[in-house]
Amino acid sequence: MDISANDLIFIVDDDTFMQSMVSNHLKARGLTNIKKFSTGEDCIAALALQPRLVILDQNLSTQPGALNGFDIFKLIRQTNPKTIIVMMSGQEDGQLVLQMMKQGIRHYVIKDSDMLPELENVMSEF
Repeated sequence: MDISANDLIFIVDDDTFMQSMVSNHLKARGLTNIKKFSTGEDCIAALALQPRLVILDQNLSTQPGALNGFDIFKLIRQTNPKTIIVMMSGQEDGQLVLQMMKQGIRHYVIKDSDMLPELENVMSEF
């Protein structure tokens, strides 16, 4: 894994339990420079901090006008093109995965019982 303890990691998920689970998993592996966000808007506001990795929920808030994971992905790419982004989703829909790939998303993890080991596998790729 090319992510070091000093690298800044953002976790963006409107589910605080999911945030904590991912954060605790990363901390157990010595990655402690973590910031958690419940909205995409808060994540975007903090991009000047230049995170090395963003773990991003595809299906953020359903509030009208709120940014979803695809929106956030595009804004991160525009602002910090070198930031590694891992998209997470509870959906196993092949069409969604294809849509993500067309958008340029290369790292995708399904939120299920194998999520944390799969996150490890994805993170070992960079």
